Amino acid sequence: VLTSHRNSPSKVRNAKQIMVKRLADVTDQLIDEADVIGIDEAQFFDDITLVFNFLNRGKSVITSGLMFTSECK
Repeated sequence: VLTSHRNSPSKVRNAKQIMVKRLADVTDQLIDEADVIGIDEAQFFDDITLVFNFLNRGKSVITSGLMFTSECK
């Protein structure tokens, strides 16, 4: 079961959670094992365009992130 910072469990089974500074750090093995890849705080990844590589490998990708800074820039 996957839980978030709110400790509210979901019905997701066999979820792996990893922390990386760059999407390039996600190994091919992890990508191959995944059906769905979730990316939180997408605005911090300089290499976010690597998401297209995940999609081209047939993975479902869910991203979340901010479009603006706190100053709406």
